[in-house]
Amino acid sequence: AVEAEEAGSWSDVFSDGGISGFTRVAIGFAANFFQQMSGVNVMSSLGPYVFQDSIGMSRHDALLVSGGLQVFYFLSSLIPWWAIDRVGRRKLFMIGSAGMGTCMLLSAIFVGIGTKGLGYAAAVVLYLFQTFFTLGWQSNMWIYPSELLPLKLRLRGGALAVVSQWLFTFLVVEITPPMITNIGYKSYIVFAVINFVTLPVVYFCFPETSRLPLEAVDLLFADRDGKRPSIFRVVRDSKNPQYLAEIQTQLQERARLRAENEAIVDAAKRQVEQVEHVDLEK
Repeated sequence: AVEAEEAGSWSDVFSDGGISGFTRVAIGFAANFFQQMSGVNVMSSLGPYVFQDSIGMSRHDALLVSGGLQVFYFLSSLIPWWAIDRVGRRKLFMIGSAGMGTCMLLSAIFVGIGTKGLGYAAAVVLYLFQTFFTLGWQSNMWIYPSELLPLKLRLRGGALAVVSQWLFTFLVVEITPPMITNIGYKSYIVFAVINFVTLPVVYFCFPETSRLPLEAVDLLFADRDGKRPSIFRVVRDSKNPQYLAEIQTQLQERARLRAENEAIVDAAKRQVEQVEHVDLEK
């Protein structure tokens, strides 16, 4: 990469640093927030509790359905292998959030009505929820911050993003049981709203990074006409084929100049070595 591989400090994480450092760290942090607040760990960590106490299954059925959910979760995780680079980061995020929000809303309706048949329908919908999560936010979430962050901030920015993930995992696991006890089916509405709110945030604030080299992402956030671009412009340009072609041209020109400079340096070194060799012979 063109950028010097120096290790940034923690103060660099919270400053612009000429590379929109804090903005990029904040986007990575927000992505982890929305992943965990989608409600996925309600099912991953509290599946038996949800199926038994919220949906109304027997303990045996709740354990069986919850175990099946984890197997289904694994199988659904194979889908992103095919889709993640073909579809793009932003589209997968939005497809996942729209699907998870819809599933949570349907679960709220089914559990709210309260019949046994609709309770099992709610369980089926929660299986679909896991499919949308794996498609949109599972693998995608681990790739996106590393593509978005500059080399200088990748270590500390990535660490901060992962810390936020476990922080919000802890929050969701702690608040969900009392929330289900106190407001029942409305708990699903809370997660549905969060997923639907995620959609405009991703659309307006998450630039596309799929198939972009690291230097191209840096150029997306670079100054334009002496001004730092807004995040809305960065997002717009990340989807603009013409602008991306211009970036590619700039990168190719940089690579050409770098190769020429290296050739000049190598030639100078050889001349020095020849002169030294002649001097030694004398």
